[in-house]
Order: sequence, then C-alpha cells, then structure tokens
Amino acid sequence: MFVQKEVIISNLDRSRTDPEILADSEKKRQRLRRYLKEKGYSGMIINRRENFSWVTTGGNALLINSTEKSLGILVFTIDNQYLVSHAMDGRRILDEQIPGQGYELVELKWYEANPMERAMQIAGGNGAADISLPGFENIFPALLDFHYPMTNLEFDRLGWLGRRMNEIYLDMGKFLQPGISEADISAYFQYLQSQAGIASDALIAGGDQRFLKYRHPLPTDSKVNKYLMLHSAARKWGLHAPITRIFCFGKSEEEFLASFKVVADIQARVFDLIKPGVKYSEILEIIKAAYADNGYENEWREHYQGGPTGYIIVDANRLLTDKTVQKFTPFEWFSTLPGAKIAELTLLGESKPEMVSNREPWPQFAVQLEGRHISMPGIFEIQ
Repeated sequence: MFVQKEVIISNLDRSRTDPEILADSEKKRQRLRRYLKEKGYSGMIINRRENFSWVTTGGNALLINSTEKSLGILVFTIDNQYLVSHAMDGRRILDEQIPGQGYELVELKWYEANPMERAMQIAGGNGAADISLPGFENIFPALLDFHYPMTNLEFDRLGWLGRRMNEIYLDMGKFLQPGISEADISAYFQYLQSQAGIASDALIAGGDQRFLKYRHPLPTDSKVNKYLMLHSAARKWGLHAPITRIFCFGKSEEEFLASFKVVADIQARVFDLIKPGVKYSEILEIIKAAYADNGYENEWREHYQGGPTGYIIVDANRLLTDKTVQKFTPFEWFSTLPGAKIAELTLLGESKPEMVSNREPWPQFAVQLEGRHISMPGIFEIQ
C-alpha cells in the first residue's frame, strides 16, 4: 500500500548550534529575564513543550506524546539558567536539543528525587511557572504572549511547513480510492508526514455520514465512498500548521457545495479582516455576522473559530479578549458547518496576510468580496 517517495528535506533543518538559532534563543532568554526583574520573581520554571520549543527555537524535550510536559525542565533565575532532568534524558536533551545555549545540567537519578521538586528549589520561594505548582504563580498566558511577534526564522519555517503540507495533501489525492477505510487513509497520511519529518498532534479522517455528523471524526474502520474530511495539526520545529482539506469521489452534489460555499465565504471575510491593530474581539463579531448572513446564526457556537497558531496549536480563547493582532503572527481560522470545513495556515507579515498552505495545483475556490476575489482551497474531486 505504501509507495516509496523521494523525501523533500527542508534547508531549514539546521544544526542546533546554527548561529541564527543561538542568537534567536538568546533574545528570548533576555526577554524572560527582563520579565523576571519587572515582576520581582526569584525564578521561572518552563515545563510545557510549546514554551520549551519557543525559548529554545525549535528544541524538543518531549518523549511521552500523551502529555504536554517536557522531560527537561528549564529554570531561569536572574543570573543563571538550568536544565533539570532525570539521568536517562538530561544529557541527551542538553547535547542534542539545546547545545550552545548556556544551560547548566542538573541531573538526577530516577530513585533520588523528583526533577520538579528540584526545579522549584532552584527557582526559589517567589517563583513563577507555566504550569500550576504549589506556591508558584501560573504565568502561562503571559508566556504565550511572548511567542508573538515571531522571528524571521520562525516565519520561514512556518512557510515551508504550510507549503509542504499542501504537497502532502495533493499526494493523498493520488492515493485515495472509493472503499478505502479511514484507518488506512490516516496511516498513509501519517507516513507521508513522517517522511518529511513532520509529526501530527491531531489527526482527523472522517468519511461520508461521519463527516456530516461529527466535527472531529477520528479515523475508524469505516469505508469512504463519497466524501472525506482530512485534518492534521502538523508540527515541525515545535511549530504547527493545522490544515483541513476535503476530498470527493466524483462530482460534488449541490447540497454539499452549498455548505462549502458558506464556510468559504466566512473564511474569506476573516482573512480579509486580518491586519495589525485589529482587536480579536472585533474578529469574533465579524465571524458571528458572517455565519448569520449565511443563515447559520448560532453555528459559531458549535466549534472554536481559531486564532493565533505557532508553538501552540491554536489560541482560540484570544477571540474572547480585546488584545490586538500583531505583525508576524501566524493564524489558523476554523470555518465549519456539519459536512463542511476550511482551515488553512495564514501568515501576517508587515501588513497583509498570506494563506501559505493554499497553493495550486490544489483546486481553488474564488469568493467575491466587494468586487474582488479571494482564493480559498476548493474540494479535491477524484474522477
């Protein structure tokens, strides 16, 4: 079933001691230390994987995929920085994930002590952390704000990831055939991603009635005969490109197309609105209005509508705040109805957004807005 393909390697897969990576991570550590001084904390603990990847510019200390907590705990004080971990992981993380970044290794035998307890001792009695710890202030929301605006290296990596995922979805179109199971589809999808060094933090594959019934149809042994929704929260270098695509065997039926046109219109309106300085709360109001204008007034309630992406899959709760859009922020907007969905990776640079994951020869769907059109990803019809 699996066909060997030429593996396309990114020139952004640099050594972890690459000067740009070291300079990028140094700037982030300086920012954390300024924050420590401003708030008067004795120390800071970083244990969540997205923050580990952010501050180390793509480092990975994750081993167990069912948790968000890294095996390597980073501790910052005003003058020093530490990596606290058990002996079976600490040296590997230091050598392979954060070489040259100046961390002091605090290594514990598995029977000696709990690494988190040691990290808390190092951070001191007035500490902060990105997880909930007794006596420590949880500063995860503040650290998430530090992820934006992103650096040029991070934007280059996200651009590559979005374009590469588009190619993988095109390859899926060549692989699919009627009667194939959702499980086989997801297996091949993961295989193609793995070849490119891409992980999938969430994978959705739903065909026919399951696609119509559920917003998140996880793959089963069910056969796909007409329609397929395929989604991956793709991750590389700690960065995410959550993308949804729809496939159809034969021509799409009018009722199905009608729903798809609605989500395309909603997605285009949001895309057209994104610019620096816009409040996230205003974006949510535009989303609500777009659903209502298309006859689905309350559908926005049934699925989160997206927001900034990057080291976190999506910060959907940001739409519930009056925070404003910044330059150099990646976005993931989820426009969805039962049986229809569009989600693409959008990068906002200096002024205008670019939907980097939506590229020909993937079919394009034009949405008319005030005398001009915005291209949305269309339905891949397999004849």
